[in-house]
Amino acid sequence: MLSFHPFANSKPEQNAREEMYAKKKADKQKKFAVPAFSFGADQLLSGVNENDKQALENFVENWFKAPEKYLSFENYDRPEVKKISHRLYFQSFLDNKDEARFYESKQPLWRKDTNTAFIILPHWNAFFGKYRLGTAFLRDFFLPVATYRYFPSLATEKFYSGARFDIVGPNIGQTIKRFWQDVLNIQFFANYFKKELGYKYVGIWAYSIGSPRGMVASIFSKDFDFLIMNFLAESFPDAVLNRRAYGC
Repeated sequence: MLSFHPFANSKPEQNAREEMYAKKKADKQKKFAVPAFSFGADQLLSGVNENDKQALENFVENWFKAPEKYLSFENYDRPEVKKISHRLYFQSFLDNKDEARFYESKQPLWRKDTNTAFIILPHWNAFFGKYRLGTAFLRDFFLPVATYRYFPSLATEKFYSGARFDIVGPNIGQTIKRFWQDVLNIQFFANYFKKELGYKYVGIWAYSIGSPRGMVASIFSKDFDFLIMNFLAESFPDAVLNRRAYGC
């Protein structure tokens, strides 16, 4: 009779394997764990308590009374734009600890006469390398325009295997601030395109969480000529809690 004992796992090896799988499962659950709820009033107002519900309600009420006061970059000082290699960046609006960054892919020379640029707004845990390859393919073969991929607030070029609760999450004030911040960054850069870089047409190509940012940015700015939105969530709570979005 054949014996397969030499190939079998010993008890210590089996225990080590089970511990490894248990750790991987716990790490995965930790990545997707929803943080504790907070009104986050201190993210929007100085000198208030984090969970000052009334302060947050007052802020939101004033916001809806005059949204153009909050959602137009022209109400703020213009930052200085710098460039390193293919990245253009400036100090982000609302948060002097963050930088707004755009990765440049220039328009193909054979269609330079159209003078058109798109700002690419990715989803919340995007892997930017994939966006670089995808937009390069579209730009070179189907839509010969310049593309500038935006890095959302606090984002890096690494791949996020978990949810980005620092951008959208149960901290209401923080979610509003990051959305607001991105809108102003996008508006300013579109204006910079036309005034400083000489583009005639500037549009937005947005996906998932980038779609509402692009929509609001274009509503309160005259510098956008196109807006393409993909997978815009019909229900904000459903998108946050259940990660659901719908193509549009």
